[in-house]
Amino acid sequence: MFRFVADEPMWLRAESIGFDTVLYARTRCGDDSTELGCDDDGGDMRGSSLRVPVEGETFLFLDSFDEPGPFTLTLQFTPR
Repeated sequence: MFRFVADEPMWLRAESIGFDTVLYARTRCGDDSTELGCDDDGGDMRGSSLRVPVEGETFLFLDSFDEPGPFTLTLQFTPR
């Protein structure tokens, strides 16, 4: 889990590769009703690709469909 605080409205683009990943973002860590978006296998090589609007505190989760392993996570923040 990764935590970010955006001082202004931004777009977050997150991409993961390395194993069969799932990415999802929330505004409150333990509350799945605050989910901003989720992606499973929308990226290259069973990776995930997610683009969500963020402002304030955001939690990004990198999960695994099966066995985790080495991964690369790329993040890009751009103004909305």
